[in-house]
Amino acid sequence: MNQAAIILCNAESSAHERVALAVIRTILGLEPDTGKVSWMIPITQALQASGIQAAYACYQEILNDPDYDFDAYDLITLAYQLVSAKKIDLAMDVLELNLYAFPEHRETAAMLTKLPNLKR
Repeated sequence: MNQAAIILCNAESSAHERVALAVIRTILGLEPDTGKVSWMIPITQALQASGIQAAYACYQEILNDPDYDFDAYDLITLAYQLVSAKKIDLAMDVLELNLYAFPEHRETAAMLTKLPNLKR
């Protein structure tokens, strides 16, 4: 079996892990598992279309949908992207949504305490 794969990714999310697993399964001759969709996708769409309240409503709507994967690090990635775009307030809103979804997530709480310092 002389096979190889190279995966290049310029975005951070849990999606790259799912792609890598699908490639590995294919190389092994197995059917790739398409898996679930990251919750970041509909949350980002709702956020862009109608703001943070729409993102909360979207979260409530998809919360029990088995087609979505809920990973706390997906919205942290989004928050980092927003910080890079100098949208600190929106990044804080996204982190608060993440903390709402994952109340015990320490990294989210830590980021929330640090971001206001960037606004100065």
